[in-house]
Amino acid sequence: MLYLEIQPENPNPRQLQQAADILERGGLAIYPTDTVYALGCLSNHSQALNRLAQFKGIKLQQAPLSFIFKDFAELNNYVKPLNGPQFKLLKRTLPGPYTYILEADRLPKPFHKRKTLGVRMVSNPVVEILLGQLSAPLVTSSIRTDDDWENYFTDPGEIFEAFEDQVDLIIAAGPCGNIPSTVLDYTASAPELIRAGKGDY
Repeated sequence: MLYLEIQPENPNPRQLQQAADILERGGLAIYPTDTVYALGCLSNHSQALNRLAQFKGIKLQQAPLSFIFKDFAELNNYVKPLNGPQFKLLKRTLPGPYTYILEADRLPKPFHKRKTLGVRMVSNPVVEILLGQLSAPLVTSSIRTDDDWENYFTDPGEIFEAFEDQVDLIIAAGPCGNIPSTVLDYTASAPELIRAGKGDY
């Protein structure tokens, strides 16, 4: 397991290439986002996806997982064409602390039967550089604690203690927030608020 300490504001691309290599080999990683620390793997690596499902105790086909995309060009390969209002709202708010549920299109197995997809574009220098070094988007899920007061891990040292034997990579980039993304369902004519989070709406 690699515990990779990264400067959060000016991350070293060479360090993140190490992280990318682990993910490309099917690794599970914990990494910072613009909201909370998250767990993820490559969306095109079946063994890694199975490990993610085991870790979370979920079935991949129905689980509320999101894809993190590096840009709109990549996003457009996985969802149905955005209409004018959709594009305007996403362009205004992404990258940022939002998850949009959109109509899916051409998803890889085991997600190919899904009608919708949660999509993210993260405003975080570490993730932005990492995604540029990967062959596919990340499938991601937040990392929760069992503490009733603090729902999400914020300290990478605590993450290491809790998960060092369950993942292949922890990207430690300082403390992260404790407020998840705002979730909006935009599969109809107007966006519907599903969860109020860090993003204003």
